[in-house]
Amino acid sequence: MENLDQNQLTEEQGVPRNSIVWKFAIIFGLIFIIYIILSNMFREQMMEQSTLVTILTGLIMLAGIIITQMQVRDKSFMGTMNFSKGLGTGMLFTIYLTLIIVVFGLLFNTVIFPETLQEQQQLAIDQMREQEMSQEQIDQAMKFTGFMFKPVGAALVGLFSNLFFGLILSLIGAAVTSRNK
Repeated sequence: MENLDQNQLTEEQGVPRNSIVWKFAIIFGLIFIIYIILSNMFREQMMEQSTLVTILTGLIMLAGIIITQMQVRDKSFMGTMNFSKGLGTGMLFTIYLTLIIVVFGLLFNTVIFPETLQEQQQLAIDQMREQEMSQEQIDQAMKFTGFMFKPVGAALVGLFSNLFFGLILSLIGAAVTSRNK
């Protein structure tokens, strides 16, 4: 009898999890697309507030993960969801969201505003000069990070950083949203 109860916690009984995850990945993907466009419009101010921007991005992603996990718990697993299902749901959301963001980022940086990455690179160089770094230090930094200012490099950095932080945030979300009967 105990095995039956455990199976009920892990078997989908309502709305398919995948459809809920896609729904919220698209919603939060659109939020991030608007965020990317606004960031581009105000990139100088955003670079000055990079810590705040990073925190805001993480909070938006955490909200998306937790909302998705709660919806899956309530609609797919009938109010109960173990930690591993919560983690899996968070990672599915992260993968789908990352796919949307990376595809948009590639289009944005190659077709819509191809000059954006070059301008961001110049802003980074200007900030290094303001910090009184030598030209040799700036050149060395650009050798190390120069690939990040190319569309494919930016996409790869976005891919891996989103997946890494998505894992951490999914663990947090699963701890908050898991509920066993």
